[in-house]
Amino acid sequence: MTDMITDQPYVLPDWESWGLAGLKILLFVGLLAALWELINALTHVDDEQELFTRRNVPYAVVRIALVAAQAIAMVPLLGYTTGAFWSELGTLAGWGVGILVVLLALGAVGNRVLGVGPAPSASAGSAALPAAVVQGGFLVAAGLVFHAALSGTAPSIGTAIASSLVFAALGLVALLLAHVVMMTIGPFGRHVRPQGSNLATAVMTAGVLIGLGLVLRTAISGDFMGWGAGLAGFAVTAVAGLIGLLVLVWLIDLLIIRSRHMRDIVGRDEVLPAVVMATMVVAVSLGVSAVQF
Repeated sequence: MTDMITDQPYVLPDWESWGLAGLKILLFVGLLAALWELINALTHVDDEQELFTRRNVPYAVVRIALVAAQAIAMVPLLGYTTGAFWSELGTLAGWGVGILVVLLALGAVGNRVLGVGPAPSASAGSAALPAAVVQGGFLVAAGLVFHAALSGTAPSIGTAIASSLVFAALGLVALLLAHVVMMTIGPFGRHVRPQGSNLATAVMTAGVLIGLGLVLRTAISGDFMGWGAGLAGFAVTAVAGLIGLLVLVWLIDLLIIRSRHMRDIVGRDEVLPAVVMATMVVAVSLGVSAVQF
């Protein structure tokens, strides 16, 4: 086999490249801080009191999930290169603000859409932890969908914007529909208590949501190859990935913790086994998302 290694020396980036990279990182951090401060302004909640004095775990879970979702969604923007200094910064700033606004909206309505009651408030206390865990899983899954929608290339700026918006919307719709399917015919779905009333149910639901987000990331990500091919590829990959994930979740239920099935775990509100099972679902989803259908 021919050796493909070249003798070309490594060329250090110039000062403009270093400066652009530094500004991107500063803007990235600034957008994360902006979301945090904007939530503070909209809710009139004292973060230090909730996190350090009251030790409000549900509040912390949702805030952590928002930061993680925003960071995951914006990562492709850091690697976006055009060779134009202000174009790259403007792209990061524009899409970053858009992600911030959408995540705020999803944080406000996510739990109602998922059917587990209102989003946890700062004063709700530990009783709101199941809803907070579900909302956290949904936000991280949404971040994975946005990450995929903003990756890849397109023939023009207009096409890139349109395809990112369309596939992000399709990804969120598919996430909710797949969630309904898993909660209906999955190995524990029919045994889930309404309104997120126990923590084991919430942990399993969050794990499934993140797993679905990983699968949908594969269905969405990639270069834009035309609307027909893109939509068909999304549909085929999303359906195949969902079926594969559903089958593997059934296998996890049968093989991992043999003394308990998922329906028993959520029925008895056994949190630690639920964490183990949810982690396995996410781990399996990483494998499913790496397969090219």
